[in-house]
Amino acid sequence: MKVPYELGPDGFGVGIGLSIGIGWAMPGMGPEALLAEADAALYRAKADGKGRYATTPEPRAAATRVGWA
Repeated sequence: MKVPYELGPDGFGVGIGLSIGIGWAMPGMGPEALLAEADAALYRAKADGKGRYATTPEPRAAATRVGWA
């Protein structure tokens, strides 16, 4: 995702890009664990290239992975 953005009266343009990591919240999951899941997904998105998004595994798979299911 890139959005041109103009700065100042001279209209100096800069490109803004972003990558997004999405984590699935599970019952009983603390904020630190959710943030760690989203952070891992963000690094996976960045590894795939700029301007991407990635998610952690589906909620049921995530629950199995951490022993909740």
